[in-house]
Amino acid sequence: MQWFAAIILTLLPTVAFAAGDNFNLLQGSLQMLAALGVVLGILLLLYALAKKRKLLPFGQGREGLIQIIETRHLGPRKALCLVHVGGEALLLSVCQDRIELLARPDGTAPPAFSATLKNVLEGQR
Repeated sequence: MQWFAAIILTLLPTVAFAAGDNFNLLQGSLQMLAALGVVLGILLLLYALAKKRKLLPFGQGREGLIQIIETRHLGPRKALCLVHVGGEALLLSVCQDRIELLARPDGTAPPAFSATLKNVLEGQR
């Protein structure tokens, strides 16, 4: 924490510099770049901590019950998605207005949605 205070204090303009009439472009540019570096460093540190603690709602920072294994886009607003839900792999058709279960990769027929939902919810308990 002391190093952070030391960096902040070195970036602040001194009273003697503020009282002077001449402006050093190189010194002003270096102070600006150092301040930008400190701000970017703080942002990267906060991002790394949020990712490590799994606080981010996107990307690989969060593990859940549903995992998207692969997505293939077939056209505008049409795609095939291979997802892993509750220990099962499912092939889904994703369109503009609906999502349908096409098949399982092992070739078995898709069960009724209510049965799948019941199995997944029972697995959470």
